[in-house]
Amino acid sequence: MIVKFFKYGKNTNNPAKSVKQAVGYLYSEVDSNKIQRSVKPETVRGDPQGFSDIVAYGNHAGRYTSGVLSFAESDIDEDLQEKIIDDFESVLLPGLEFDQYSSLWVRHRDKGRLELHFMFAGEELHTNKRLNAYYHRADSTRINAWKEAINVEYRFKDPNHPSNKERISYASNLPKGRKEIVEALSDYMLEMIGKGAIEPSRDGILKGLKQLKLEVSRETNKSISIKDPAGGQNIRLKGSLWERDFIPDRHTEEAVRRRSEDYDRRSQERARNARNRVKELCERRERLNRTKYAKPDPVAHIRPDNSPASRIDARNSLGSGSDALPRKQSHRNDPPRPPEPYPVPGVLRNKKPEVLPTIKKEKESDADTNRKRNNAIYEEFLERIRRKRRSLKRILGGILQTARTSLGKSKEYGEKLQHDNRILRDNLEKLREFERESENHRKDSQRIANKLKQKKQNNYPRMDYHPKW
Repeated sequence: MIVKFFKYGKNTNNPAKSVKQAVGYLYSEVDSNKIQRSVKPETVRGDPQGFSDIVAYGNHAGRYTSGVLSFAESDIDEDLQEKIIDDFESVLLPGLEFDQYSSLWVRHRDKGRLELHFMFAGEELHTNKRLNAYYHRADSTRINAWKEAINVEYRFKDPNHPSNKERISYASNLPKGRKEIVEALSDYMLEMIGKGAIEPSRDGILKGLKQLKLEVSRETNKSISIKDPAGGQNIRLKGSLWERDFIPDRHTEEAVRRRSEDYDRRSQERARNARNRVKELCERRERLNRTKYAKPDPVAHIRPDNSPASRIDARNSLGSGSDALPRKQSHRNDPPRPPEPYPVPGVLRNKKPEVLPTIKKEKESDADTNRKRNNAIYEEFLERIRRKRRSLKRILGGILQTARTSLGKSKEYGEKLQHDNRILRDNLEKLREFERESENHRKDSQRIANKLKQKKQNNYPRMDYHPKW
């Protein structure tokens, strides 16, 4: 038996359509490959319509957790199935009662094995808080330990058993072309290892992939990923052949038999350790769930405490004039005397006295209690709306104040920008005047230079002696 959680379960854009498609697949007469199911799906537990309404229109619409318990066996007793489901829910959601969450279980038998598909709504039904049934980092250890204990206790086929370890493995929805590539590479590597062309280790397998001109994109302890030569997503090679500690001698029939015997010999001890681990993790998670999803007291909204006001309400509702509870009525046929009105307090002369009315009330019925409870819930709902409005008003006030401040700063910045623009225009005008003056000076200088040049070019008589004067 294996436990698998699906990645689907978060579509807040169109929650009604999302849950309709998910539940529709569980009850569809064709599988994911559009092949007609040989056996129709059966409801094991839950109401499909009620579950769909909670996921589609709840406070956390579009959020749910889905997965499957897949068994290699196909003839498991239905009582045992119910027992496994109860155990799984108690481990997955420890501390929560059956009326605190909504679940749906559907049985599939069309693939020659038993599959119990499950869905949990993402909302706790009493507090209306977000309920994430499975968070991988926090819950995977607990669920894996439970799976190991269940496989040993009920002798189900264990995927971790050495005899069940496959040479290669790939996803069920892998396209046909990629499956052929994975199988061809596995056969090629085994052939090359048998011939002694490559070393029977991770380094030898990487060398063989390099000889085939295949680029390795990622390595892990359990798999190798290569880039698809035709483009697209990487191809993941997974199985015992592609593990980091692959040793051919360990995969012989004799080695597998020895490991299987040792694995079976330690199965009971492994199951006890797994159960202890599950119990420890469940107790830790149960404390958190009971604190976070504590059920509200339905009577607290009507009479929350034992205050004097509550005692007065109880006294008035029973028609008694004292703080103590009324005595048991005698067997006489005389009707009970109606309660007397309260004494009128002393008041000023210029003010009329206020006479308190006599409170006459019969014993509360279930309808009155439900009406009070509904009114209390309605008042609490209105109070939540008022708090939301006050919060929204504060937010809008802050936004408005920020906008006013920004507008004031923008106005000041605009005025400063206009002032700087005027100064810039004045400086540009002065610069143009300087440019015109410089051009005039340049022209005058050019005229003077031309005159001097002409004077130098005139032929004056040469004087070989100094004049006598």
